[in-house]
Amino acid sequence: MLQLTSPRFALRIVLLSALLASTAHADVFTAINYGAADANEQSAFNSINDFRADPRNGLYKAFQTLGYGGTKVQFDSLLSGQATHTSGWWASNFGNNLVTGSMDFFQTVPATIKSQFDSLPTAGSLSPYLWSDNIGWSAHQYATWVENDAGMTSNPHAVAGAPGLADRFTNAGVNWLSAGENIAADWTPSPDLMHMGFAIDWGVGIDGIQSPPGHRNSMLSSDFTHAGIGIVDAGWGPGDVTQVQHLAQTFSMDDSIFFGYVTDGLTGDALVGVSVDLFDASNVLLGTTTTDAQGAYTIEYDDGFGSPDRVDIFAFGRTASSTGLGSSGSNYFLDAAITAVPEPSSFFALTTFAIPAVLRRRRK
Repeated sequence: MLQLTSPRFALRIVLLSALLASTAHADVFTAINYGAADANEQSAFNSINDFRADPRNGLYKAFQTLGYGGTKVQFDSLLSGQATHTSGWWASNFGNNLVTGSMDFFQTVPATIKSQFDSLPTAGSLSPYLWSDNIGWSAHQYATWVENDAGMTSNPHAVAGAPGLADRFTNAGVNWLSAGENIAADWTPSPDLMHMGFAIDWGVGIDGIQSPPGHRNSMLSSDFTHAGIGIVDAGWGPGDVTQVQHLAQTFSMDDSIFFGYVTDGLTGDALVGVSVDLFDASNVLLGTTTTDAQGAYTIEYDDGFGSPDRVDIFAFGRTASSTGLGSSGSNYFLDAAITAVPEPSSFFALTTFAIPAVLRRRRK
């Protein structure tokens, strides 16, 4: 069990950024395959969905992780009977640790926090969030920004020089309708304790609870469908970490996308202005585009007109092709590393991955 060493720990959960709503979409997909969750990020993600599955019991379950062995009835009775905060109440009843120290520091009123949890959605009324590698990559990238800033910026949601919240999602290839962010900056490396901080939302506010409890609300929101989490080591406090939760509602429309990068197979440099053509099995052109300054391309096509079967990429004065790409209703990511001199078997290498429908783009 972690011990509270200083009230400063109580100040480390920061405010939730305002939600954004837009029809933004991304043209550069730099994030694919870089946002898979590690063990701690998966644990944090599971905690969110466990909370969403049974929100009203979330507080009791959280204190069980701290070692509380009483029944739910006993727990409820204990909190209900304490309508004001008295010095050290949480530590005296649940042990001296980071969570109880923070709640005692902010003088969180037991009966009030219980009442708030009693008013949360009932068990089974919320769908679980889906993990998105793109959103996970966005969260991980911004967690790195926060760590590198090392507390120099007073608001960690707006680190100097970092992309704004909208661009964090867009740059990660997320077609989003709404987006939100939770941050636990420079915290003790425990996903369980960070989850309790987000869920309880202690802080400066009525009865020692943030008003509104934005972190809790975002984890239980019906406005979001997908989530990604980044936890970065090497916090500016020795042994600490920073967790960023990115949450979004994404487009799921009728069109599909085909996207990727074209690079020089020898140098790894982006190939700019290269033409990319997508065909179906009957040689009907589904879409065409050229690569941008990062070598990235995106082709949006209508599933109803055909399935992608072949992509032609024209570079170094000749066309490289790949066939048998996939089936209707899917989105695909294809990287092409093209060399100027043909190799014996093939002069470019292709890697194709099926991409979840969350990455579908909105019909124009």
